[in-house]
Amino acid sequence: MENNFKCWKKVESEVKDNILRIDGEIYDLAEATEEEVENGNFCINNLYIERKYKTQVAGLGKVYYDMRSENLEIRFEELIFSGGKCIGIYHDGLVFLIYNEKTYYQEKYLGEMPTGPDSGIDFYDYYYLRCK
Repeated sequence: MENNFKCWKKVESEVKDNILRIDGEIYDLAEATEEEVENGNFCINNLYIERKYKTQVAGLGKVYYDMRSENLEIRFEELIFSGGKCIGIYHDGLVFLIYNEKTYYQEKYLGEMPTGPDSGIDFYDYYYLRCK
């Protein structure tokens, strides 16, 4: 039975240009097994990524920056497997490892927006791995 689900799986050597390196191991996109599909669906049903970001708001002649938040669903193609078990998520260029709580919070620098002749504000996306 073909499932057509692809996921990141541990490989012995580099196969393509599209690879991940995690803790010295190499991962590549490959067809998921039935066990990985079952395990991956469990992860998708129980985990999500929360994204927080700063947005510019204008009011009463003044500009300020407000923090907003959105919950992002995890796609199967973002799941990382080793030995048939889901060990992490690869989302927006970031790796969240289920077994390593230090990876549950990450920042992604987006750039600087000038606010004056010699000043600016840095913009980041903040990502959190959460349980449903």
